[in-house]
Amino acid sequence: MIEIKRNDEQFNLDNISNQDIFEGIKEGITHTAKTLKNFESSKDINIEFEEENCSRKQAYGADGNIYPNIHLAATLSDPNVNFSYVNAIVVVTPFGGKMVVYGQNAQLQTIETEELQNSVQTFMQSTFPDSDYNKKLQDYQKISQIKTRIYDEMVFGK
Repeated sequence: MIEIKRNDEQFNLDNISNQDIFEGIKEGITHTAKTLKNFESSKDINIEFEEENCSRKQAYGADGNIYPNIHLAATLSDPNVNFSYVNAIVVVTPFGGKMVVYGQNAQLQTIETEELQNSVQTFMQSTFPDSDYNKKLQDYQKISQIKTRIYDEMVFGK
């Protein structure tokens, strides 16, 4: 079996429970939910974590290294409006997150907000205070930009 060395040894999310990650980024999830048409005017949003629908896998990051790709399932609802709910999967990697919203009351869409990104990064920094997370984040972003630029030049001739 080929073993691939991972680039996140000092801040490995495989050792953190789905519930802990969800609670750690819940503020970012709430801010992201308020960007949805269903919840623009909502003062309160109920966020129900669904552990049984969560999943984890390994995936290549934008820098070409393998990282955990964690899918946290939730139901978002407005407690003041009947039948106002949507389903969401919050996709978390060590360097960011995005929310995929779907269901009867929402159009399928992927949302990436600064608040969600910041909440993931803050969670990572507080969970792994002795790691070199900030340096790895900067390296990841720099390599991702370079790879994206090279890809765009090769495919689109930009």
